[in-house]
Amino acid sequence: MENNLRQCYNSLSVVGTLKSKEVTYKNINGEPTISVELVIASKDGDKVHENKVRLWAKNTSKLYASYVTIANEYKTMKDNGNDADRIRVTGSLEMTEYYSSNSGTIKTFNNLRGVFVNRLDEDLKDEVGAVVECIVTGISDEISKDGVPTGRKKVQLMTVGYNSSIHELQNVVVEKELAEEFVKMYPINSTGKLYLKINNYVLVEEKEVEQPKLGFGSTLSNMPDSVAKEYVNEIVIVGGDTPNVANRFTLEQINEIKKRRELAKLEKMNAASVPPSPPSGFGNAFGGFGQTDSTPSTFGGAIMDEDIPF
Repeated sequence: MENNLRQCYNSLSVVGTLKSKEVTYKNINGEPTISVELVIASKDGDKVHENKVRLWAKNTSKLYASYVTIANEYKTMKDNGNDADRIRVTGSLEMTEYYSSNSGTIKTFNNLRGVFVNRLDEDLKDEVGAVVECIVTGISDEISKDGVPTGRKKVQLMTVGYNSSIHELQNVVVEKELAEEFVKMYPINSTGKLYLKINNYVLVEEKEVEQPKLGFGSTLSNMPDSVAKEYVNEIVIVGGDTPNVANRFTLEQINEIKKRRELAKLEKMNAASVPPSPPSGFGNAFGGFGQTDSTPSTFGGAIMDEDIPF
């Protein structure tokens, strides 16, 4: 089996209003760097999706100056209200994961990796989606909390990124209207370019949360919301090209992809079990492999994998 796997097509687009931004400048190994964390609000009917995208670049990158411009000039809803900038971020839809010391397991999330950012003058519709060439590795019925099939299908998708990195997309479904057609066209182990809508919003249920029974007196007026909230975070397959037959991944390659995916998770578990080295010098160590806190140790940005400084 060859070392290098073919990189899959992967194109992400996030269009919306810049809600907030957080800028961090660092000096890593003598090289200035910038990271910008963007929160983008995108309207979809009566729903507002909020997605977080991080950008990262060294000062030697052609993107560094544009990220400085974003940091210094782009207007946010937090600071500028209705005068906030509408923007479009393009990049790729990937995966990020980390070891959680609380649960002793690997936590995996979808990652919106930004590269280019532009302010919008034209009236472009808000949208969060991606077109990704994927391998279908599993299909099953979605079951509701009440144990009843919803009619939707849960789909396991893998894609190959830069430098043969393997990404396993999370919480992928097909709506029931397309489920039968998808299953017929995309059997397990097929390869094809899929059109994906990314949902990330708060679903407010119209039911009151039971108030605490007090021993005496009354509650405060500024208590947390009395309405139950549920967060929707999923990828919905809305369409797809005819499966790629001429340039599909072979069964041998798919088995290799699955093997590498399991090996990557095992390496993270093993790295987390190694005690950290005693600190030297002074100050705080920069986060590295074997991260065990409750936040991801890697993030998407305008860099290649070998440039990630941890």
